[in-house]
Amino acid sequence: MEFIEPGDALGTEEEFIPGEGTYVDGDTIRALFAGTVNIGSDRCVSIRPCSPVPSSLKSRMTVYGRVEEIFEPIALVRIAPSESGLTRQSWPDVFGVLHVSRVKPGYARSIKDEIRIGDIIKATIEEIKAGEPSLSTKDRGLGVIKAFCTRCRSPLKLAGGVLVCESCGNKESRRLGFPYRNEAERGEQG
Repeated sequence: MEFIEPGDALGTEEEFIPGEGTYVDGDTIRALFAGTVNIGSDRCVSIRPCSPVPSSLKSRMTVYGRVEEIFEPIALVRIAPSESGLTRQSWPDVFGVLHVSRVKPGYARSIKDEIRIGDIIKATIEEIKAGEPSLSTKDRGLGVIKAFCTRCRSPLKLAGGVLVCESCGNKESRRLGFPYRNEAERGEQG
């Protein structure tokens, strides 16, 4: 069996029926998380996770992660151990999925308007289904806590409610969480 990483192309909708652990990007079926490919007799392609989600991850838990890939309407986030005492020695690569509908309260036109590849986010786990944590940044204080310039990859600083690159002057926006949110509120209070 072939090992697949999140975002890898598995085939097209003309060839297969998308199954568990997959999503459709245009007409391409892609892997939602790392694992092995399973093609059923009905031509349904699915992914079996290769490493289970650590038992220490639970629904409604706050986690941190790095946005590794974006395929509209989702972002794949590599979840890192959190402040709740998880250790790195035994922590497998765990990817969560952040859907555009769970990025912020209200309507978000595109996930790329709210987060970018390389951003560090703070999120909650809404549910774990088939070994895949579904993430949300809708609640107050959740969102991007460290962002990087899309032009030069330097860290972005919050100035006057806008993220600004001190290296190239590029201005960007994100769905901000704490501590960016905290800095913005302090700036508004004078």
